[in-house]
Amino acid sequence: MRRAKDAGAAFAFSPGFDPKLVECANELGFAYMPAVATPSEMMQAQSFKLKELKFFPAQAMGGLAMLRSMVSPFSELDFCPTGGIKLDNMSDYLALKNVFCVGGSWIATSDDMLSRNWQGIIDKAKLARLRVENE
Repeated sequence: MRRAKDAGAAFAFSPGFDPKLVECANELGFAYMPAVATPSEMMQAQSFKLKELKFFPAQAMGGLAMLRSMVSPFSELDFCPTGGIKLDNMSDYLALKNVFCVGGSWIATSDDMLSRNWQGIIDKAKLARLRVENE
């Protein structure tokens, strides 16, 4: 967390929930969004006063049905689902009341990064934005 902030990062995400990382981010005054996958983790996140959480791995953990079922018991939480989000299903996620954004590695694949295919990444991001704007 410290290295990310020192390197100039504006925020951090993680694939899971670790109270030590939440505490470190709070000490540093650093924006941090941990991931949760279960109601127990969501309750733990609430105990740290967190309101925006990454939901990972979204598709493997029940995807849309899981997030729909979390609206009532966790009405104060909003999610950024990642893991299995693609161009063809992102709008379904964004239509949910408790989803404020989505993330997908399909926009910037490892191959794109290794080959420095910046234009390809830009084009995929623009396509995703257009899809959302036109729905």
